[in-house]
Amino acid sequence: DGVGEALGVPHLDLDLQRFSLANFFDIKLPDIITGLGYWLLAIAVYRVRPDEPVNRIFALAMSFVAASISLTINSIFPESTNATRALDLVWVGFATFIGVLTFHLATLFPHPMHRSMSRFITLLYVMMTLVGLLYALSLPLRWANETALSNTFSSLANVIVNNGFALSALFYLARLFYLVAQPNVNKRIRRQAIFLLLGISLAVPYIIVINVRTLSTTTGSYFWNDLDLRYLALAAPIAFAFSILRYQTFQRTHSIVIAAFILVSSALFASIGAWFMRLVEPGWVNSLNWSPFTPLFFAALLSGIFWSLQNSWRGAFRRVFNWEARSYNA
Repeated sequence: DGVGEALGVPHLDLDLQRFSLANFFDIKLPDIITGLGYWLLAIAVYRVRPDEPVNRIFALAMSFVAASISLTINSIFPESTNATRALDLVWVGFATFIGVLTFHLATLFPHPMHRSMSRFITLLYVMMTLVGLLYALSLPLRWANETALSNTFSSLANVIVNNGFALSALFYLARLFYLVAQPNVNKRIRRQAIFLLLGISLAVPYIIVINVRTLSTTTGSYFWNDLDLRYLALAAPIAFAFSILRYQTFQRTHSIVIAAFILVSSALFASIGAWFMRLVEPGWVNSLNWSPFTPLFFAALLSGIFWSLQNSWRGAFRRVFNWEARSYNA
């Protein structure tokens, strides 16, 4: 205290507060929402045509992304117990293959590439399996006795996993631009490629923030001026799921995709609302023991579910607002 007073540092008396399960879920809720969104998209695409390679690879990719997101924050004390360390190893197993699954999907959809790519894809799966084993083995070595060698192995494997996903995403973008620019590509494939590019463009702010923060600091961040952007990343897989199902079934949008869209859009609106409240009333928001995101999210989610149920002929509001059209259809 004497040193602090000499340096002009103010003295603060803070009461200790018990960290509750509600606090943990407040931290974990965005990961739960985004992970659930990826799971729903995987289920919707796989259930329609499980025998199609495109559907299987998309479902695997979304499932691995959902698992890696769900395991990102498995404890407020990372690497503290055997349970959290085991979850870290499970995370490695899922995160390692996201890049190669994305590359594999790029060779299948919206237009399949030559079959000679299958050998290269097999080689990529073998390479990433070796990288995953190296990554998984480096973690117990680091936990037992942290050395420069174990840290080097762990860091190298992490860089390969992250850069592998970035390169596969760039390859997918290049392929979509190529399909749009080619004059001999039929209208259906070009229309799909344009729609996918629009979905990816909505996720660009999130991608920019992640890359800028990762390059400029030691850790990345999901936020831009306190606005949570991670929900924008789901715009790309929603566009993929909608495009795959639309041109496979030629029916109305699948109900599970609608559920994923409502979930993500509710989280995005709640994030914007909480961000706006912090701008207008920062003192009041900071004095709360809970985040305004949670009640805003559940309010938007319930509203979205309610209005989505009115799309059927039996919906009360559908009859009120479209009575003539409903009568003719009946």
